[in-house]
Amino acid sequence: MAAKYIVSLVFIVVYILFGNEIGFATNSHLWTHFTYSLQHASILHLVINTLVFINVFRTMEHFASWGELLIAIYVCAVAASFMAVKDVPTVGASGMIYALLGMVSVIVAFNKSTPKQKLTFFCSIGVMLLVSYFNSNSNFMVHLLSFCAGIIVWILRGKLDNHLNNILWKQLIS
Repeated sequence: MAAKYIVSLVFIVVYILFGNEIGFATNSHLWTHFTYSLQHASILHLVINTLVFINVFRTMEHFASWGELLIAIYVCAVAASFMAVKDVPTVGASGMIYALLGMVSVIVAFNKSTPKQKLTFFCSIGVMLLVSYFNSNSNFMVHLLSFCAGIIVWILRGKLDNHLNNILWKQLIS
């Protein structure tokens, strides 16, 4: 689906038109919590986040609709921003990316990958979070909270799907 490319185009347009003033910080306006994930601090930041976003989103499109994914990851990133305010403005799509990675983590944990593949995946996530933790230009709490929110959303989505399938099955049997 084209959604991932449209979102990427929005990242580029926002980068061109706006500065870091739409990022959230301690004294910023409420609305900046809803805009920060569209802005990026540099062209390198924009390129890396865009490429990662497209690839992880592409993976998740096999498991959910693009609309469901966009709403879920955006809500996760916004919610995380309210619990991770810093004095320096936070910008970037990494909150949404970490929410996607949280969702992927649930799938990887329960799929038929080998233990070595699972270990490699989860160690990679761990390394990314460690780099975020020790990088003073990164908002580690947004990353961690978005990742955890993605896990929770995906687990709840699975439980809801199972519940709805059970209801449907019972209706078919009766």
